[in-house]
Amino acid sequence: MARLLALWGVGDASADRALAAWPTLPDGSLDIAGTAARYQLAATYLPSTSLADLRAIGLPALVELADAPAGRPYLLRSIGAETAALISPSGEEARFALNSLDPAWTRSAWIVWRNVDQLPPDPWQAMNPTVLTTIALRLQKLGYLTGPLPGTYDGRFQQAVRRFQKAVGGLQEDGVVGPRTTMALSRVVGGRFSPTILEGGAQ
Repeated sequence: MARLLALWGVGDASADRALAAWPTLPDGSLDIAGTAARYQLAATYLPSTSLADLRAIGLPALVELADAPAGRPYLLRSIGAETAALISPSGEEARFALNSLDPAWTRSAWIVWRNVDQLPPDPWQAMNPTVLTTIALRLQKLGYLTGPLPGTYDGRFQQAVRRFQKAVGGLQEDGVVGPRTTMALSRVVGGRFSPTILEGGAQ
């Protein structure tokens, strides 16, 4: 977790006093969402995801390998067309071929990200005029939405979302702003200020 926070510019995350102050869950494991919140970051848990999803989101992720001790996630630091780099809890980096990594992980991941727009974790489930306008402004600034801002989740707005999803690649092109699309949008909007797992820093 300290290495992931360092990617977001948290300088003291590995200091003993910082580690001791991190919140824990009742079972004694690290409260990832609570720890992220201490540093004004959001944390989204994806209980069932894929390497393609993680590549589309493009943000560093904490993943668990099936044969590793529970509660000891690896940091997915980069992913390319054929390989991925993971950093173990003890700090060693290892490269895996995607076809060997895919069956070796649990399919769940934590994404820690900067939610600058204060969007709900799943905007589709909590859509209101403020959320709609915020997302529409971002899509407009990125060139996916033209003309006046929509007042409702109309066909023009959905088409703009689909264009963004297609441009990012790997996202389901359904016009729905769910957690994966929201995090990918946050990464693209953040530009060089958002750490990315995409090799070459592609958007």
